[in-house]
Amino acid sequence: MSGSANDNICTVMRLRRATRKATRLYDRHFADLGIGIAQYGIMQTIAHAERTSISDIADALDMERTTLTRNLKPLIASGLVAVGEGDNKRTRSVIVTDKGKKLLKRARTDWQQAQNNVRTEMGEADLRKLHKLLAKMLERLPNP
Repeated sequence: MSGSANDNICTVMRLRRATRKATRLYDRHFADLGIGIAQYGIMQTIAHAERTSISDIADALDMERTTLTRNLKPLIASGLVAVGEGDNKRTRSVIVTDKGKKLLKRARTDWQQAQNNVRTEMGEADLRKLHKLLAKMLERLPNP
């Protein structure tokens, strides 16, 4: 049985290329803010959770704890995020500072412009299909 030419296309490579391209687009919109879309996403997740642990944030972002900790360092250094004691001595809680909240408020407009840019380039119907397919992929692929 012969396969089609599409059998040789690596899904993860296409996803990574698309992610890098989208990241560059969002980062251009955020250029004046001093953060990128990755930092914005982390800060938004923390802000929505209010006061939560590093483990909970890592789980919400489907990210390794050590990767999140590494990504938090510049946000902490710039005073946008703070880490303190958690519910017990083994956990640490993360919050967005007042400075971070002000930045998130300013960033919202830039984020919306980036979203609109993607929507314009992709078209509403294709973007909805993409979101549904990505949600299905996230739901179906196992966590190691």
